[in-house]
Amino acid sequence: MRSQPICTNPQTLRIDAASEFKNLAAAAAAPEQPLVKRTRQQLQQQPQLQQRRKQLQQEQQQLQQEQRQLQQEQRQLQQEQQQLQQEQQQLQQEQRQLQQEQQQLQQEQQQLQQEQQQLQQEQQQLQQEQQQLQQEQRQLQQEQQQLQQEQQQLQQEQQQLQQEQQQLQQEQQQLHQGSTRGYSRKGLAEFNLGRLGEAERSYSKGLELEPSNEGLQKGLKEVQQSGASLRDMHALWAVSTALNRHPKLLKYSQQDPNYSKTLAKLLSQVQANPSSLRLVMAQPDVRIREGMTVLLGGTLEEEEEPAAAAAASGAAAAAAAQQPPKELTPEQQQAEAKKKEGNELYKQRKFEEALKAYDEAIALDPNQLLYLNNKAAVYMEMGDFENCLKECEKALEKRYEVKADYEVVAKVYNRMAACFARQKEFEKAIEMYEKSLCESNTRQTRAALAEVKRLKEKADREAYVDPQKAEEHKLKGNEFFKNNDFPSAKKEYDEAILRNPKDAKLYSNRAAALTKLFEYPSALKDCETALSLDPSFVKAWSRKGTLHFLLKEYPKALEAFEKGLKIDPSSKECLEGKMQVIRKVQQQQQTGEVDEEQMRHAMADPEIQQILRDPQMSIVLQNAQENPALLKE
Repeated sequence: MRSQPICTNPQTLRIDAASEFKNLAAAAAAPEQPLVKRTRQQLQQQPQLQQRRKQLQQEQQQLQQEQRQLQQEQRQLQQEQQQLQQEQQQLQQEQRQLQQEQQQLQQEQQQLQQEQQQLQQEQQQLQQEQQQLQQEQRQLQQEQQQLQQEQQQLQQEQQQLQQEQQQLQQEQQQLHQGSTRGYSRKGLAEFNLGRLGEAERSYSKGLELEPSNEGLQKGLKEVQQSGASLRDMHALWAVSTALNRHPKLLKYSQQDPNYSKTLAKLLSQVQANPSSLRLVMAQPDVRIREGMTVLLGGTLEEEEEPAAAAAASGAAAAAAAQQPPKELTPEQQQAEAKKKEGNELYKQRKFEEALKAYDEAIALDPNQLLYLNNKAAVYMEMGDFENCLKECEKALEKRYEVKADYEVVAKVYNRMAACFARQKEFEKAIEMYEKSLCESNTRQTRAALAEVKRLKEKADREAYVDPQKAEEHKLKGNEFFKNNDFPSAKKEYDEAILRNPKDAKLYSNRAAALTKLFEYPSALKDCETALSLDPSFVKAWSRKGTLHFLLKEYPKALEAFEKGLKIDPSSKECLEGKMQVIRKVQQQQQTGEVDEEQMRHAMADPEIQQILRDPQMSIVLQNAQENPALLKE
């Protein structure tokens, strides 16, 4: 038999094996063939079958190997695919990083552009500041020239003063030589000029030298009598003016004919001896106290409250003084009686009974708006602000119906304003006071409006306080200060102080900025404020001493540094400042130079001005200038 080619296809091998098995089965099933023939055929076919089986087994093994190879290749492919995926992910990440870097580069470019713009703006600002500095330097030069001119004028004035002092010294020498005639002539001249006080002093000095001189005694007596009569005349004129301006005082004088004379006498007494004012104002008579209050520049309270509602208002009283009083109907008289009853109950703080009395008065005379106003006052004292405002609104609704006086309407608005002020609704209170002024412009209402505005400003400042924001502005100011932007630093410190006005460090920081801006007086004021808040603040003492040094006020500078060292003996700033002051003073003592600016500051010192006003000190200083050896003695 011819050997068949080995087929590597598994499917064809299965088909061939199946056909051979079918042939064998058919041969076995054929009855007509003889047994020997079948057996021979089978024997012949067995080697072929065995070879075929071996071939099949080999092919199966090859197939299994190929399958294994395929599986390995598939695994390799999967690994390669995974590697490709990882590489793709890495590429994507790198692309993202590149995009981010590009965005960062763009942002940096924008920032650079902004910084360039800022630099340009800063350069422009610097140029402007340089121009301003140049202008300020020119102004300073002009001011220096003006100061030099003023110094020359001062020197001329000092020379004139020295001449006058010399003349006075000569006169004093003549007077001290026992010449009572000079005091007599001087007193007479001063008396003729109307200088009664100076004349009295001249006569008194003459009497000290010669107590028995009749001429001096007579002159002194005439001066005292003239002074007393002049004071009495002025006192009577002042009392007459006060009575014409205040109907309430005029009413008192009509009730008591001696009222005006008593007031004039007391006023003259107070003018002659001011220390007697306390005794005069302690008198039990209320009329005297009110009259003296007006004469001394005070004001009478308007009778808006029920406690004082029995008297008419200033304008109503003035009108009543010019016109005869209106006759009241029986109902109106009863209403007035109930109102007075309510006023008394109000004084006793019996508010419920007072409300009933005012209700009865309103029922008898519903056209009188003051009864509603008094009722509103009771509610306000009770703390019932809602009903207080309702009563005022009722009164305002009826104002045109009853043709109410402007003064009465103004009082109603004042009541509403006071009610809003008690509730701390200052905006509404201000509005009501302004409406009141439109009705009747009185000094008391203007004062109340000013007080409410002050309270509103105080409340606004307190509401504006925020220590956290103050700290933020302080830090911003510190940054500006480090960058030498002192105007911006000062602005930040200003805002920080508004946010926290009780922080001493903020005033000290602003003083540092003001010092850099050469605003020494303002910086010194801030240091003093910081020390008033915290007397143990060493840095504030150091800055205060530095400012006094810059102002060439060396004694004050030394005092400030020493106070700082008492608190902290190791303070470097105070130690260096103290040594600097000592060196400067020693230098001046050695050279004998006099700093004009230092002299100007010294002359502006209130204490030195007070000393220079003393005639005796002026004489001593003049003698010291003429003969410096006196100072050593």
